[in-house]
Amino acid sequence: MKPIAILILLLLVSLDLFGQSIYNLNRYEPEIIDGRAEALGRTSILSSNGANNVFNNPALLSELKSIDLQFNIRATFGNVNKLHTATDTTSIVDHYSDTDYKRTIHPKINGLSFGIPYQISPKSAWRFGFAAGYRAYYDWGYDIHEKRKEVFSDEITNEEGDNEFNGGFNTLVFGGGINYKKKFYAGVSISIPFNSQHSNIYEDFDGNKAKNSGTASGTFYTISGSYILSNYVTIGTRVKTEYKLEIDGSDDQFNITYNYKYTIPAEYGLALEVKPIIDLKIITEYITRNFADYDDLYYFNPESENGYSFRTGFEYGTNKIFRVGFFTQSVPVYTYSSYYDEVLDDYVFDLDDKPQTETGFTTGFGTKINSKIQINLFGSYSFLNYDEKYNFVADTDITNEVSYSLFKFGCSLGYSF
Repeated sequence: MKPIAILILLLLVSLDLFGQSIYNLNRYEPEIIDGRAEALGRTSILSSNGANNVFNNPALLSELKSIDLQFNIRATFGNVNKLHTATDTTSIVDHYSDTDYKRTIHPKINGLSFGIPYQISPKSAWRFGFAAGYRAYYDWGYDIHEKRKEVFSDEITNEEGDNEFNGGFNTLVFGGGINYKKKFYAGVSISIPFNSQHSNIYEDFDGNKAKNSGTASGTFYTISGSYILSNYVTIGTRVKTEYKLEIDGSDDQFNITYNYKYTIPAEYGLALEVKPIIDLKIITEYITRNFADYDDLYYFNPESENGYSFRTGFEYGTNKIFRVGFFTQSVPVYTYSSYYDEVLDDYVFDLDDKPQTETGFTTGFGTKINSKIQINLFGSYSFLNYDEKYNFVADTDITNEVSYSLFKFGCSLGYSF
């Protein structure tokens, strides 16, 4: 193989390794933890059920009419494909790779909650609600099967590898809410780490294995409020406070220990519920994604622009309720570009500051099995596709075509005492 060809190959491989681990783009995506909320476009501020409000809007715990228990389960699976082409127009060296990252199906009990209502007296205008729960805030448990076909000059290779992730950032959540005359609502909850273990076992194309494992910790608050403007309109708001996510662990391949402290910025959300007719509800919410304020996360572009999440859902019915939803949100994935530097007499690698946008659709169904048991089913599909073109070294044209898709389905089962 020519020296220039070897150099180009090494550069291309290093670029790919530096990349954004796109199949991990949901690594810091908080779990919603509620079947109704998931079905309504992943809204959560005004769409959670019963005791699950301790996770998403503790103010609405004051609407509990009886002791409530919620059990939440879901499964995910998906795929990422990256078609990479490099052409050296000088030495006529072509490099081509087609890589699939298949995310295998991963079921999980991602939340449990228990809520209790309280009223000082039957005539009191004040109502209270309290709840405790367990949730998988960040879920890092899934397996990635990597399959790559690579062509370089006249050499063709087919390789496979596995990446096994386990654990996540799990929390115990305690919270309470209060309302006055069922019109003004306020609440707060605290999330503290609980059994937050994580591990990663990677087996490369040659069968070599490497493992790292450790723990995660961090404490934050969720503060929320709601106001019933009329029989037809409700407004809700939520703030999740900034916190330090600390990850400890060890790497057996390099025989080292590590400690990372990431700044997870505050999140602000605003929601609106409209009931144009008795059996129809429309819920919309906007949530900030301040990517520019994330600190020390290696695959977040430090020069990133801030993002957003827009979510909306519709539900129709009373006893048997049908739901559909839509969402679009910024994710920490950035396209590459290049420009010619006259001083260096070469192309300089650059990263776009604007995050890419993931789009998704949801649907679901809710019904009461009897007077005490309620079930809410949901399914969702989200996707992200983009192309990028740039010059990595002089006279070398790079083209990447990336497509991402993720499926999620599950349910919440509620029981009222």
